[in-house]
Amino acid sequence: MYAIDALEEYTTPCGHKRFRMPVLDSNLNRHRFISSDTREFTLHKASLQETLWASLAEQRAVIKRKRLGLEMNGKRADLKPRQKQKIAEERTSLARQEFSLAYDVLALALKNPLQFSWDFFRVKPPFSQPKPVVSGGQVPTEPIYPREPQKTDFAYTPKYEAMDALRPGRKQQKDQAAQERFVQAHLQWQQLCARMQSVYKEKLAIYSQQHQQTLANQQQQLEAWEKAREEYEKMQATTMEMVAAKEEAYQSGEANAVLDYFDMALAVSPYSALFPHSFESDYRVESKRLIIDYLMPGLKALPRLVTVVYNEINDSFSDQIITAEQQTALYAKLLYEIPLRSFHELFALDTAETLKSIRFRGYLFLDENKDSGTPPFRVVDVCAKRKTFMAVNLEEQAPMEVFEALGGEIYSLTATE
Repeated sequence: MYAIDALEEYTTPCGHKRFRMPVLDSNLNRHRFISSDTREFTLHKASLQETLWASLAEQRAVIKRKRLGLEMNGKRADLKPRQKQKIAEERTSLARQEFSLAYDVLALALKNPLQFSWDFFRVKPPFSQPKPVVSGGQVPTEPIYPREPQKTDFAYTPKYEAMDALRPGRKQQKDQAAQERFVQAHLQWQQLCARMQSVYKEKLAIYSQQHQQTLANQQQQLEAWEKAREEYEKMQATTMEMVAAKEEAYQSGEANAVLDYFDMALAVSPYSALFPHSFESDYRVESKRLIIDYLMPGLKALPRLVTVVYNEINDSFSDQIITAEQQTALYAKLLYEIPLRSFHELFALDTAETLKSIRFRGYLFLDENKDSGTPPFRVVDVCAKRKTFMAVNLEEQAPMEVFEALGGEIYSLTATE
């Protein structure tokens, strides 16, 4: 979600005055800054980013539920071996999908070209803030009083014996004792009912006092929500008019339009939910260079599971994972492929040829505690000129060779392990 109160003005290193605001998704543990040259378009982009992440979070939740369901079913004692083998195959399929999405970023992009245009900005996400519920709270329930004691109750009737008829004093004594038990019990009942009634009246008085204030506060919240929704709808109407102007400005290479276009193109690019996929960009008008500062995924966040095997002999499932060395090798390949994928997708989408080159700088938090204040460390730096890169056959050349041919550098790779 995003907070309008956090919207601020700033100037990019290349001198472009823009607005920006943080957007986060707790389900994906993602966070990034959204920016544009107007307040309205910044908010519009933030709502579009929210929608993208909400969709990804739902997809992730579906996969998690399916994985959990398979794991729970695998523990059932009534399943036959062939059924458990089927569960192992389905768990393997899910694992390999996640594995491929995390490590085969360039191959997937080459097979599935990114679909993006200015029409993406013409989507109108619904107002995301939930409508406040107006409720007066829970009315105190009237107490249920205990049953009133009766003289005819067994506990308050005298218990005569045969000899009592011959001893009138004894009978009278028992009658008096029974009467005293009843009177005492009835008095206690009255006192208990009085206390219960008193507590109820106190609760009712407090409720009545708070009820009006609660309703007044909730009404204010509802009015504020309705006002915010109206402003959001007006903002949407304004931004719809801006899209056409920005599309035209992009054709002429206007910096803010270029930044908005490629910023959301990168946001749309489908990466694994395990990636932070957080970035900021800048644009040098004189050289037509797009600069991307990208937060790379951490090694420990990436999957290692590749196969789930069912052993019929001991009736058990076992997870087959890659070694730490294999994961490190795959991670190194990933550091080459993420910038190459960005070059490939953005140059392909640049129909107006506003980009002569793209510089990609990849950063990584070496301290697992991102709130420690330690800034991310630059681990990747590579620049690609449009003509040079477009002449490369990414399907035939090894990513590392292409990366090195572009003069790319990877710093302190061992520090990321």
